[in-house]
Amino acid sequence: MSIGLIVPLIMALIMFDNLNDREFSASLGVSASS
Repeated sequence: MSIGLIVPLIMALIMFDNLNDREFSASLGVSASS
């Protein structure tokens, strides 16, 4: 994986987490959001 692919991926993940943090994070089992 290259940085050019990781950076937009992280940004998209953050935007998704902001839009529906509890539903998306819970389904993925991610505990990144406080």
